[in-house]
Amino acid sequence: MDGLLQALSGRDATYDPVGVLGDFVRLSEGTTQALLALADCSSVQFACRQLGVAERSLFRHLLKASGRSPVYWRQLARARRAAQGLRSGMPLADLATEHGYADQAHFSREMRRWFGASPQALRINSAALDAIELAGY
Repeated sequence: MDGLLQALSGRDATYDPVGVLGDFVRLSEGTTQALLALADCSSVQFACRQLGVAERSLFRHLLKASGRSPVYWRQLARARRAAQGLRSGMPLADLATEHGYADQAHFSREMRRWFGASPQALRINSAALDAIELAGY
């Protein structure tokens, strides 16, 4: 931890905080596979079947590795996919339905929860959408 703090405080003209953090943060192969499965699968249960692990095992693994549950990572992946769809110009109600939200209001609440802005605000903020589309969680 001291090394990370020291590296982050050493700012100069070439300072790259993302690069510095990348040097200190690495996910295990198992954690990476679990996060990818959760992002691609329709449910936590299906991701567990794909990974060949019990739900409780996945829960314990992710909680230990990230401090978050599989449901958290699944919801974040869904929100990111839906936010990426904002560039399409599709009506918000249709986008909400396509990504499994109950209605447009539910979709709007989740966008505010995860990204701090309404879908319409995100839609006109290309920098925010660019950040959401970056690799990783």
